[in-house]
Amino acid sequence: TVTSRHFLRKDETTLADVFRKNGYKTAIYGKWHLGDNYPYRPQDRGFEEALIHKGGGIGQTPDFWGNTYFDPVVFRNDQEEKTNGFCTDVWFQEAIEFIKNNKKKKIFHISCNKCST
Repeated sequence: TVTSRHFLRKDETTLADVFRKNGYKTAIYGKWHLGDNYPYRPQDRGFEEALIHKGGGIGQTPDFWGNTYFDPVVFRNDQEEKTNGFCTDVWFQEAIEFIKNNKKKKIFHISCNKCST
């Protein structure tokens, strides 16, 4: 369950903030468990590109209703997007494309879904 206690304080600096400020391209793919609304979304916290599910977990409120790990609806920079495949494969394919598209630039990205136990 995500509650306001799980959000970063607005005045906290994230690694993405620091890297972006120093000329890195920044992206996150997968789990974002720190808020779904401004100013807590990943794109408000230093990530230029965000492809995530909402609510801290696929199928949890406020994620897309009826979502599953296969062919999930996710949110690219806060816009709904239907994907094809298992969610972890979707995240890592996006990360691979991000790396390929930015291979001559400094990059910082996070790709995960079930990194916690």
